[in-house]
Amino acid sequence: MAIVPATTRGNFLTCLLIFLITHPSCCRRKAEKVRPCERTAHIVHYIFKKHNRMMRKKRTHAASLVAVLHNIRSVHNVASMFRTADGAGIAKIFLTGFTPAPINRFGAPVPQFAKVSLGAEKSVPWEKIRRVGDVLKKLRAEGYVIVALEQSKNSVPYYSLKASSSKLKLIALMVGNEVRGIPPVLLRRADVIMEIPMRGSKESLNVSVAFGIAAYALSANSH
Repeated sequence: MAIVPATTRGNFLTCLLIFLITHPSCCRRKAEKVRPCERTAHIVHYIFKKHNRMMRKKRTHAASLVAVLHNIRSVHNVASMFRTADGAGIAKIFLTGFTPAPINRFGAPVPQFAKVSLGAEKSVPWEKIRRVGDVLKKLRAEGYVIVALEQSKNSVPYYSLKASSSKLKLIALMVGNEVRGIPPVLLRRADVIMEIPMRGSKESLNVSVAFGIAAYALSANSH
């Protein structure tokens, strides 16, 4: 039987009702192909696939927020960011430097990656490009504003950027290495440097956690 994730259940049920009302013959034809005891589950599964397809099409038209993950070493961190990117509506992820990809050099899926991402690498477009400079040059030529997530003397709190980002229609969010962060040479190429203020004794958050805060803050203004 199809199981609908709790996070999408409300939207899905709305789509289900609309689809059942507007496409009764389609659902009936689908249901006639299976045994009566399986018809309800079959229809739910069919509508859920239609809903997912609609959401993927919606993502392709909202290419206003992309992410650049540079020199991130942990597979778990990258996979977690993929899952967050899916939730925040990020249009594409660029993996640069030695940041690991969802597949290995032989084209096979990385089990440790899929265990954390839960398949987000299939719904979020991504590209592996070793030279981060080439990616930044390409994005700037396409009109993207490069926003680096890093602590710096020139950085601004992420919430102040959110409040003043009405002019930021195309945003490329760049995050860096777990220990060293984003190199100064790349910070100089950023249009904006933003940071997440720390209220306690620790100086920083885990990179995947910081990415989630920044991604959701920026996605509210880029869509």
